[in-house]
Amino acid sequence: MLIQATVIKQTKTGVELETRKDCGGCKSCKPRVETFFVATKKKYKIGQQVNVDVNTAYFWRALVLLICLPLFTLVAVLVVLIKAGLLEILAAAISLLICLAEYVAIYFYDKTLKTADFYKIVS
Repeated sequence: MLIQATVIKQTKTGVELETRKDCGGCKSCKPRVETFFVATKKKYKIGQQVNVDVNTAYFWRALVLLICLPLFTLVAVLVVLIKAGLLEILAAAISLLICLAEYVAIYFYDKTLKTADFYKIVS
């Protein structure tokens, strides 16, 4: 997914970019502005328009960690607990608690969420 952004600041390690999200042009609301940092050694001029892409390696990693793994855990624990003879409602509650604990563990122990370079400038 390409995002069009404007360079607002150049540093030694990268550039700070700004995107504007306009909803439909009715001018009744203020357009949302997002700023983010992209690490790059290339020099850009302030005000230059660039295209930014999401790093696909982090996309697939997030897909597996945040969707596939918890879903597999939820279903597997539910099946095992029902086969063990627990009531369905109790098995579902325990499965949901284990899935929630998995999300908490991912949040606190995944260091790449804070250090990864999620974006790259493509043009």
